[in-house]
Amino acid sequence: MSEGVEFKYQQVYKDLKKAIEIGELKAGEQLPAEEKLVEKYGVSRVTVRNALDGLAELELIERIRGKGTFVKNKVLEKKMNNPISFTETNQMLGNVSSNKVLEFALIKASPFVINYLNVDENDMVWFVRRIRYSNNLVVLYEESYWIESTCGNLTEQDAMGSILSKFAEHNVFPHLGRQEFLAIGASDEIARHLEVADEFPVLMSKVAFRTKDDQPMFLSVSYFRTDRITVSYTRNVE
Repeated sequence: MSEGVEFKYQQVYKDLKKAIEIGELKAGEQLPAEEKLVEKYGVSRVTVRNALDGLAELELIERIRGKGTFVKNKVLEKKMNNPISFTETNQMLGNVSSNKVLEFALIKASPFVINYLNVDENDMVWFVRRIRYSNNLVVLYEESYWIESTCGNLTEQDAMGSILSKFAEHNVFPHLGRQEFLAIGASDEIARHLEVADEFPVLMSKVAFRTKDDQPMFLSVSYFRTDRITVSYTRNVE
């Protein structure tokens, strides 16, 4: 690479990197199209792509086919041994969380729920199906079941926010949990909700929680985009 070309590449790279670091370009925001950058800096498309490749290597941006190039969302770290809500996790990182509710209904407990929460077949549960976003980027698709006798009334508006935070206001907290993980390839339906290709690597989590007085609280099945979230445990070795 000649000195002149290297300087032009560095100028594009450094300008965009600085704009991301100081928040001029925010997480989830789309970068100008390549042709706009070519016009702005008076460089070739190859030079612009080299600069973008450098930012991608630092995991500052991501390219989404058919949509463009975006500032990469801060990777969420989900601490599975601490039942902190998705909303609170985002707040701690300075991200903005949101939900899209696909289905909300009060239904009888299915065999699946009965098996995981040890409830009666006549128990009623709030069924919530939703997509969860961080800075307007899809992070996970979730299906959850909330036991009415433990959690009380739930509204679709509640499902638009943090359900765990709602119950915390009434001193209802998850205490003892059972969790399973499985690495899978996204099915057609899951891929559509997560905005990824079929068979995209997804981390599926099943978690069932009971309250401190051993009342069944909720069962949740979540499908995480593995490019936008990390999962961690903290262990004490004695």
